[in-house]
Amino acid sequence: IGFRLKGASSQSADYIQVTDNSDNAVFTVAANGTMTTQGGRIRNTTRVTTTYQILVSDHVIYCDTDGGAFTATLTASPVDGETYRIVNVGSSGNSLTIDENGNALLGSVTTLDLFDGDVLIITFETTEGWW
Repeated sequence: IGFRLKGASSQSADYIQVTDNSDNAVFTVAANGTMTTQGGRIRNTTRVTTTYQILVSDHVIYCDTDGGAFTATLTASPVDGETYRIVNVGSSGNSLTIDENGNALLGSVTTLDLFDGDVLIITFETTEGWW
């Protein structure tokens, strides 16, 4: 796949646009920093079956608890806006425990259990210092 970079500047619009070989816009960045994409956004996915330390490079973590309950531990030094989607994909009744790793969950909770099919989307907020 090849891409071309296009740009425009006029009184009404300043932008940078990346297009594919057929001149279809892949994404556009406006002068105000707003980015518009065409199509879906690719996210890093990880599948785990045992105790796991979540990495900053993770985004979607599929946790298969069919082999037994286990714990997924959040990052120790999160930054504002750090977000994860954690999914218990198990179907055998085993729970997945989310450990906050020193930063409270929802203000005061230290662990949270996800059961078969549960999905947690969690974002760290620096001002409050919690997930």
